[in-house]
Amino acid sequence: MKNIYTIGCLFLMAFGLQTTHAQYQLNFGLPSRQPDSQLPKSKAAFIEPVRKSYQAVPGELTRDEEGNYTFTKGWEMVEGYKLFEEGVSLWTTSSQPVDWYNATVPGTVLTTLVNQGGCMLTHIIH
Repeated sequence: MKNIYTIGCLFLMAFGLQTTHAQYQLNFGLPSRQPDSQLPKSKAAFIEPVRKSYQAVPGELTRDEEGNYTFTKGWEMVEGYKLFEEGVSLWTTSSQPVDWYNATVPGTVLTTLVNQGGCMLTHIIH
């Protein structure tokens, strides 16, 4: 068994390193910014996103067949820097949910932002 392991290691060292050489070469792309005339242009008009207003949804616990509870409604999301600016903890119940989003669960942060109209990517696009 030890001989098979040794032969396998030697085989990988001899042939495996040659195939993985491309993994160690960096790809930096273009050396300068591409001219605007070469960038793709959409024929559709740009639609400015409109954020949905926050709705206070009470939390709801749902019990499954195995006796586990899942928090199914009432998920909320806020940007951390907004809490920091207000000097409020995430766990403080007295914080005002003015800038909060109704979170999409299951989903990601991006899913919530897109569904709530808060995904302002105009500074990245333009």
